[in-house]
Amino acid sequence: MLFQVEVHAHSHSLLHLCLSTPYIPRHPMLTLLARSLWCKMWDPAVGPRRVWPALLVMSSLLVWILIPWWLCSPSPLSLWVLLPLGTLVVPVHLFLLLWMQFRPRKLVQAPLILGAADDCASPSPAQPMEAFTRKAALQVAHQVATAAAEGLPVCVRRSTGDAHSTRTLHYKNLAYSVDLSHLDRIRCIDVAGRTVVADAQVSMRELVDTLLPFGLMPCVVPEFENITVGGAITGLGIESSSFRHGLFEDTVEEIQVVLGDGSLCTVSPNQNADLFFGMFGSFGSLVFVVAAKIRCMPVQPYVRVEVTAFSHRSAMLARVRQICQQSLEEEEADHHAVDFLDAVVYDHNFNCIFEGKFCEPQEGKSLDTISALRWTDPIFAERILDSIHICAEPLEPSLRKECAVGNVVGRLVFKMELRNYLFRFDRGCFFMMDNPPYWERLLTGWTFDSRNLFRQGIRSWSDREREGGMMTQDVCIPLQKARHMLMFCQMYLDIRPLWLCPILNTRRGPKIFSLGDDDEKFHINVGIYGEYQPEVVRRPGFSPDQYNRDLEQLVHQLGGHKALYAHAYYSRSEFAECYDVARYQALRDKYHAEGRFIDIYDKVCVMQPTVSQEGEGAAGAAVTHHQE
Repeated sequence: MLFQVEVHAHSHSLLHLCLSTPYIPRHPMLTLLARSLWCKMWDPAVGPRRVWPALLVMSSLLVWILIPWWLCSPSPLSLWVLLPLGTLVVPVHLFLLLWMQFRPRKLVQAPLILGAADDCASPSPAQPMEAFTRKAALQVAHQVATAAAEGLPVCVRRSTGDAHSTRTLHYKNLAYSVDLSHLDRIRCIDVAGRTVVADAQVSMRELVDTLLPFGLMPCVVPEFENITVGGAITGLGIESSSFRHGLFEDTVEEIQVVLGDGSLCTVSPNQNADLFFGMFGSFGSLVFVVAAKIRCMPVQPYVRVEVTAFSHRSAMLARVRQICQQSLEEEEADHHAVDFLDAVVYDHNFNCIFEGKFCEPQEGKSLDTISALRWTDPIFAERILDSIHICAEPLEPSLRKECAVGNVVGRLVFKMELRNYLFRFDRGCFFMMDNPPYWERLLTGWTFDSRNLFRQGIRSWSDREREGGMMTQDVCIPLQKARHMLMFCQMYLDIRPLWLCPILNTRRGPKIFSLGDDDEKFHINVGIYGEYQPEVVRRPGFSPDQYNRDLEQLVHQLGGHKALYAHAYYSRSEFAECYDVARYQALRDKYHAEGRFIDIYDKVCVMQPTVSQEGEGAAGAAVTHHQE
């Protein structure tokens, strides 16, 4: 999702990652493994990593190099050295692969369970969140106070590539790095009240794995396994349940934070509400998140997924609006017709809607069960594209598809285990790599997870190199105006596929950098992740900076918001027009963030743009053309 991909016929569509050192062979498989080796062995921010991931990559390299060498080089060296070494490496490699895939993941300390049937002596669910997190919060507060005494700004101790961001984090070089690694516990699960108290560094994978045995999950689970609770609150957290529950931040009931002067503070809609709503999407420029109380919902173990392919975008968007409107009518119902909803625009005449509904294991026994998380599994988005039936082709009964007349050109129905469904886009980062052959997935499929791909992509290229070949942006616009954005992406950017995710605008309070309190009931997130097409690059005067500025101007014209995890190209005056900077600055002054936390503009607008009038014409033309 966040790195440049070069596809070559001779490399079987693997990631062709170019190393900067001349001592590593330029084959894409070797390059991918070598990059993984370095990224897993050493973290520039915290030093050496654990040893076993490095052993896994080294064994992969040896298997890939030594075995073909032994088969093709009949010499005493291959007989007496390579054969015994290869014989030793192969079982070690297979053992490490199996252990990595099936190893148990245990919490450092089990959470407190409230409201369970056997709960007799647990504290009351009304016990404040500070009772669970105060000791951990004081450790963070002490580090912030130390930075304040030294007169330094603060940032989270995390190296470039470990966060789910496309930006190189240069601003960390002159800041005091605050260690939040101890904030990794799930403190309390209230089964009856359907809430969970989790630390800021708890990942979505850990949160889901802990809650599923109780028949619960967070109402919104962002799509990557390693997105953290704190990252989803101060960054962006959306998924296919957002059309019912809004953003991840809309499911948060209470947050404990550390302010810029080292003091502890609890924020909620009823306590310090201005900071509670203002910190969403602020990317660590106002406070440090310590822990949060998150609303959960009851679940079933499987999700039945129906994929419907439309030949026209207008029909696809009409179906999305219909389901969103239906969700408002079912708001108080126990059972919903659709529990999950998103869409993928594969091409201008092939648009797929994914409708998910909870189901029990015995339901839909005739349906295929698809997995998306094993290292041998195909990339999910590519798998659906390859599997869905087109009505023009001969009908295959084994696929159990039902085609209709009109704009619907194909259907595919299957089911997935809930955990597989929630993180179905993690491997391959949505559409950012092609589906490799099975043998490549068997050897290196464990490197296709989002964290590994982010780390490799961000550390392999400079910002300018990465942004010059692709665009990675998420924009939220009113659902009624989605057709304008899709037209712009097709006619001007020519980037595909696109991910569409409708979002309920909960209007809980006045936000600054997130969905605001406008009158639109539904917005839609358009995920633009991909390379510029060759014909776009060959256009006279092609400028990636200008293309990004055109996108920003169109989003502003449509009354939307752009997610700031990626590069922003606003000037300071344009940034102030798009976001309520005056209220943001007031919060920084009131809660001691000024001079302690780095300003959000300095974090996200790392490439200072050259103001041009061409973008306004291009962005405006896309809207005008479609209206006509």
